[in-house]
Amino acid sequence: DVPLSAPTALATMVARQGVDLPIPDLLGPLVPILQDAARARPDHRLTAAQLAEALLRLAPTLPRPEPLPLSRLSTPAVSGTASSEATTAAEAPGVLVLSDPDPTVDLRTSAPADVTESLPAPDPLPGSGNPDDSSTGEPGPVPTDPVAEGPPSRRRLRAVLPLILAFFAVGAVFGALHLIDRPPEVVAPVTHPVGEFKGRPADEVEAEIAANNWRLLFTTAREDGFAKGTVIRQAPPAGTALAEGAEVSLVISEGFALRPVPQLEGLPRSEALAALSAAGLLMGGTAEEYSETVPSEVIIRASLPAGQEVEGNTTVDIVWSLGPEPRIIADFVGQLGSEAVDRLQSAGLVVDLVEEYSQTVGEGLVISVSPAAGRSVAKGSTVQVVVSLGLPFVRVPDVSGMQAARAADELADQGFEVVDTVGPPNAEVLATSPPAGESVRQGSEIVIFTRQ
Repeated sequence: DVPLSAPTALATMVARQGVDLPIPDLLGPLVPILQDAARARPDHRLTAAQLAEALLRLAPTLPRPEPLPLSRLSTPAVSGTASSEATTAAEAPGVLVLSDPDPTVDLRTSAPADVTESLPAPDPLPGSGNPDDSSTGEPGPVPTDPVAEGPPSRRRLRAVLPLILAFFAVGAVFGALHLIDRPPEVVAPVTHPVGEFKGRPADEVEAEIAANNWRLLFTTAREDGFAKGTVIRQAPPAGTALAEGAEVSLVISEGFALRPVPQLEGLPRSEALAALSAAGLLMGGTAEEYSETVPSEVIIRASLPAGQEVEGNTTVDIVWSLGPEPRIIADFVGQLGSEAVDRLQSAGLVVDLVEEYSQTVGEGLVISVSPAAGRSVAKGSTVQVVVSLGLPFVRVPDVSGMQAARAADELADQGFEVVDTVGPPNAEVLATSPPAGESVRQGSEIVIFTRQ
């Protein structure tokens, strides 16, 4: 099969544009050399000198070819054992008998045979022998003129032949002069109007050109607006009356013009779309994904690398960033405040630490978190964490001079716990421990001292 063939000659030539000629594997060690020699791009193809050098380097490694059989010329068979047919052929003047080919003859070393040695001598022609016959010793026959000694009709023909020839010569001269004086006959050529080929499929145009008996010449080019295999330009233009046998030149499209893919990664989405449009390319599929390093609405990657040359209107798929993945607030209430702060900061959040006294939550534990547990926040958001300082500090009231029972009630009302009364229980309070005015935690233990 012919490689890279198509239904028409023009379609075949278009299909071969920019395509390397395939080399069959049966050529063995010649395959890599022939592949390099058959590259479509001239700058990738071996030159004649490089091809010759490569073949010469490979030649010593190839096996020598088998000897070629050669048919030898032989002399006519004269042996009594030869067949009657061979004897008859050998006896016929001017007949060469070919012997069976000798398979051991090597054309590279054998010398050419002398063909004249195997040709039989021709029989003598009448009248060409020696005057003296070698077999009888008598003079040979004398040649005679067959016309002179012929019948009378031949002698008359010989006499008038010059007159006939002269008559024909005069007629030829007059005929030539008549043709010279006669003006040449002009035959109008057969013409056909040239159609509009621009934008049409090349194989369709080729069929029309062939139907009008025009000769097709074509080149290929890339140009925006013309799909691969369509006609870009033509000569002569449409409407021209063109004679059969004349040339029609076409420029056939190899596709849209090539242009480099712009740098898209790292651009904001709007700028990336503008860059694609300026390059004559189209945005294809789009996708979004979270990224810890690429800001939101910025291109993370594209389906084609920057700088690669592609046809115009090629689509490029892009993926842009949604920014960092949102953080979900965990439930830190009742846990150590230091642990909550570490986890939130590790997640990329900013912690606003607040400490306050609490009647119910122990010192150092988390009272509350805002936003609350389960809420989603962006990376970098601020989260407020309230950590307990424990019970508040209060000053011990001055209950001196009060009766012990009344003083105990006063201290209890302010959150203190009276654990003991030193002295008569109904006596006047002399002092307390801790003393009046000292700052202690609410709920601290108090001892009352009364007068003796």
